[in-house]
Amino acid sequence: MAEEQIAELKARLNDLEEAIGGLKGRRLANADQLQGRRISSAVPASADVLKWNATTRKYEPEAPSTAIAHTFDSTHHTDVATMTEAQGDVIYRDGSGDWQRLGAGTSGRFLKTQGAAANPVWAALPTATTSVQGIAELATVAEANAGTDTGRTVTPDSIGSPIRSIVLTAAGGAPSTTTPCAGPTKVEAGTNDVDYWVLDFDATSDEYAFWGPIAMPENYGGGTFTAIFYWTTTNTSTNGVAWAIQMKSLDNSDAIDAAWGTAVVTTDDNLSAAGDVLVTAASSAITPSGTASAPEMLFVRVFRDVSDANDDMTQDARLIAIKIEYSAEGYSD
Repeated sequence: MAEEQIAELKARLNDLEEAIGGLKGRRLANADQLQGRRISSAVPASADVLKWNATTRKYEPEAPSTAIAHTFDSTHHTDVATMTEAQGDVIYRDGSGDWQRLGAGTSGRFLKTQGAAANPVWAALPTATTSVQGIAELATVAEANAGTDTGRTVTPDSIGSPIRSIVLTAAGGAPSTTTPCAGPTKVEAGTNDVDYWVLDFDATSDEYAFWGPIAMPENYGGGTFTAIFYWTTTNTSTNGVAWAIQMKSLDNSDAIDAAWGTAVVTTDDNLSAAGDVLVTAASSAITPSGTASAPEMLFVRVFRDVSDANDDMTQDARLIAIKIEYSAEGYSD
């Protein structure tokens, strides 16, 4: 063997010894890639990786990059591993296109967006007295009182005044001593034998009936009332009547012989048929005399106001019932 060949073989053996010494105790990620290539004899530092050096034509140890470029959410960014993350953190993109860390923040706060031009923040919930647009749709007072809507919320104002009713029937009333109406009279609708009670008010003078005294429930706070009149007639025209109502409220030690409150008139017309049920619109507000409040006693009287321009029916107006309504201060009596 020629001396040149022997020298070349010794050089290769030396290179092999150096490579084996540098790799002793280390694992190769992919040994196939090292086949047929030279490896530097330099001792690698902890966590170094082997990287091919095209100039020296050797694999040489090198520290890994701490900011490896990669694609995340369709955008090119540096590695977020350089951050110090913790449980509950939120990662977001800033205005420069980089990923940033929002720490977990204070317990009980919510993540608030500030629009496309600002970074998100943790924000405190509004106080109970602050109105926040868009969080809840509030029901109207009418919807709250109806109690049928399942998609809206209510406020104390919308549920603070439920409407309560008291029904005064013809059978429960009586003619006044002075200028009385007639009845109460039991009437039969003969075809189907339907019996009902009426108080009859004629067309020639103001005639009166009364109800009470009514001990008002605890939820009555002293406000006004409205009244709806249910009546009928034997008349077959479209002539009308005028119903008037007065009230007074008396408490302990009040004189019974006290003045009535101002009369409130509600008009209505017949519907061209005899024996039909006729229902008026609700009256305007009725204010009892006295200092009305629970548990005072409420006195009620009704008369046909024949002097009203709408009252032109010559037959008796037959009162069946009155419904009086008031705004209660609570749901419990």
